[in-house]
Amino acid sequence: MRRVVVTGMGIVSSIGTGRQAVLESLREGRSGIRCSEEYRAMGFRSHVHGPIELDLDALIDRKLKRFMSDGAGYNYLALREAIGDAALVLVDARDAEGALPPEDAAILARLPAGLPRVVVHNKVDLAGMAPRRGGTGGGIHVWISALSGAGMDLLEREVLAAAGVASVGEDTFIARARHVEALRDAAMHLAAAAGHIAAAAPALELFAEELREAQDALSSITGEFTADDLLGVIFSRFCIGK
Repeated sequence: MRRVVVTGMGIVSSIGTGRQAVLESLREGRSGIRCSEEYRAMGFRSHVHGPIELDLDALIDRKLKRFMSDGAGYNYLALREAIGDAALVLVDARDAEGALPPEDAAILARLPAGLPRVVVHNKVDLAGMAPRRGGTGGGIHVWISALSGAGMDLLEREVLAAAGVASVGEDTFIARARHVEALRDAAMHLAAAAGHIAAAAPALELFAEELREAQDALSSITGEFTADDLLGVIFSRFCIGK
């Protein structure tokens, strides 16, 4: 295998495991930093740390875990979540003619069953082959030449199909599942805000909070308020190291 592109996100941290858990911790201002009695007993000048509370033995197969440090285990879990979150996985299997090599097939076998898969066979120009599309070996196979551009239209078509888009134009709206979820969240918070303001004695604080939640949901789509922005706001309110 030459390269794997995973369009997903996985997080393992002291404030949560998984994108949703971390986001909730950030929104609620939960800190993962704690005082360590172990550090105190060892005589360290600083007694604070950000522990990751996960049972790696319960989450990772024993045969894999025995070769991993804790750090490698955390990376493995984050990568596994990112693969599960991916909208598409592209595998460059340029050395395989009709099927994937055993090691590559084993990786694909561990992916979620519903994950769209496009296996890209590159360098058809050097192999003396014509660009084409096939459906063997579990998933869609596309033969291309990245150097000459031959078959790139076939690959583009399959990527768009996996994303749920037939074609791309100026007026095309591409909505991923997380975008739809964000829109539903925004609608829910707006409805709640309308309920608060319509009350006989409006709770303005709750009304404002629902509007903020709706804005956050929409900003996750538009990018106007990113995770980096949120971290900047949070850390600007804390004095670290004193």
